Amino acid sequence: MGFEPFSRAYGYRPRKGFFLSITKNGSILFSTDFYQKYMSGYKGIELLYDKSRNVIGLKPVKELTEAAYPIRQSGKVQKGKKIPLTIVYMATFFKYFEIDHSTLKRYIPTWDEKENLFEIDLNAPM
Repeated sequence: MGFEPFSRAYGYRPRKGFFLSITKNGSILFSTDFYQKYMSGYKGIELLYDKSRNVIGLKPVKELTEAAYPIRQSGKVQKGKKIPLTIVYMATFFKYFEIDHSTLKRYIPTWDEKENLFEIDLNAPM
């Protein structure tokens, strides 16, 4: 039986498409496509929660307020190319509303025209 090569890229998922990830440490990661189309130009998001529907509301804001969480950008270098990483740290929000974030999950947010915010339906991960 011969050797089979293994690539470190196995299991790597590109951040293409319009989605968000909720991480184990209580952060939201924006996919690059989602950030560039909908969130660039905003400095933060205000967080809301509808307990009866189990839905998080993300309201983009141009200027930071007391209620807004800042949108942070960083990146990592992979194969000589910088991959942008856009994140909002919000562990206290999850703790306050007792929202489980023990596993990484991805969601496709929807725009609520009436409320002017993105909704994350926690009942419908990707």
